[in-house]
This record gives sequence, C-alpha cells and structure tokens, in this order.
Amino acid sequence: MDRRLVWAVTFSLGVCAVTLQRSLLPWVILAGMGLVGIGLFLGPRLRLLPFFIFGVIWGNNAYHHALEQRIADANARTTREIVGTVAGLPREGARHIRFDFQILEASPEVGARLVGRTVRLRWYETDNVLTPGSQWRLVVELRSPRGYRNHHGFDYELFLLENGIQGTGYVRQGSRSPGMQNGLWVAVDRFRLNFRKHLANSQILVNKPLLTALSVGERSELDPAVRELLRESGLSHLVAISGLHIGLAALFAFSLAAGTCRVIAG
Repeated sequence: MDRRLVWAVTFSLGVCAVTLQRSLLPWVILAGMGLVGIGLFLGPRLRLLPFFIFGVIWGNNAYHHALEQRIADANARTTREIVGTVAGLPREGARHIRFDFQILEASPEVGARLVGRTVRLRWYETDNVLTPGSQWRLVVELRSPRGYRNHHGFDYELFLLENGIQGTGYVRQGSRSPGMQNGLWVAVDRFRLNFRKHLANSQILVNKPLLTALSVGERSELDPAVRELLRESGLSHLVAISGLHIGLAALFAFSLAAGTCRVIAG
C-alpha cells in the first residue's frame, strides 16, 4: 500500500478522534503535542503516530476556530441592521420562514464581528419570497447559538456548529436589496427550490412531503410519525443520501450545459 495513503488515513483517524473528547484541548497542550509529533516524525521509528497526533491537533484547532467565529454574547439580544444573501433552501413553517443568511455588511460598530458570518433566522408573518442567492437588508435581533434545555436529547448547538451556523435570531423588518449572488451551488439550490415548488403544486402526487424529502433532501414538512417510522426502520439516511444525489445530478447537468454553451459560443 502507498505510504502516503497510510499517512492520510492515520491523519484522518486523528481528526475523527476529536469527536470522542469531552472537551477541546487547550492551546498549550496542542503546542506540546505538536513538538512531540515533530520529534517522533524526525525519529527512525513510530512514523505513523505523528500523523495521528497532527490529526488530533488539526481537529481541535478547527473546532476552536469554529467556536471563535460564533456571535459572542456581547453582541446578542441587540437589534442590528445587516445586509447579506440567502444561503441554501428557505423552509416555510406555519407562521414563519426559516432561512440561513450570510452577512455581507453590518453597522460599523459591529461590522468586523458580523461580516462573513452565517446566521439562521426566522421571519414571522411575512409575504416576502426568499430565493437562494437573493440579497436583503434586514433589521434583526441576533443571539449566540444555544441548544435545547434537554441535554439528553438532540444536541442542537453542536448541529449548528458542524453546519457552520454562527448565530440565530429573527427578523424584525426587511426589504429586498439590488443584486443577486451567482455561482454553481447557488444555481443548484435554485433548481432544488423550483423542483420543490413543482412537487408542491402538483395535483396528482400523493405523500408530497416524503417525495420532497427523498428528491431534494428537504425534511421540514415530514410528519413526526413519518420521521419516527423512518428512524425505527433505519431508513433515515436514505432521505439525506437521495437529496444529495439530486444535488450532484443537478451539479453535473449544470456543468455539462455550461461547458456545452462555451463550446458552441467559442
């Protein structure tokens, strides 16, 4: 087996080992581990152990960085005006729309701490139509990410951290701003949104929430009973995998069409 492949696998195991830690290692310990890893790597033996150590260091550093990017409590529970773009698929609830929002501009006093962050927002009682990549100027109240009160249930705070969400909040008021973000993944998200609308408007389909979940990976409309049935039958992963396959197929089709247009135009 290629030695570099073995090193890569060992490094990956070190990164995965971080998920077994009860807490992140402090910087002093990580620095000491780095010196030990370098010493072992330069030695004649134990050539695999340094890569495992480097993986642990990398994983801890990545989580430290992710925690530092979160909105601090000092910036929370304060109304701010921000400008940014809608990221991913908006999810419509009974009285609100939930969506991820990438901040591009913010008020000068907190701009450096908010610009570039992605927050998960709820917009209640609104008729505005949100599409992936659309740009908005919003007045929001933000807070740092928090989990549920039941610490023995789903770790929502960890879920937000792993999905790159640095804060949560809700919209007080907002208006559409000129400009539209473009890009490959934005085009894929728009395709998924249009496909979801097509399923919702169909008059002949049955069990639309399940079809939507399987086709575009959107599970917000699934009934709790269906969620529990999928979990007990071990089929929950099929929803995520099917949605991923649709996204990859759309990505391939978009790339193929774009390449064909360039060839024809050239």
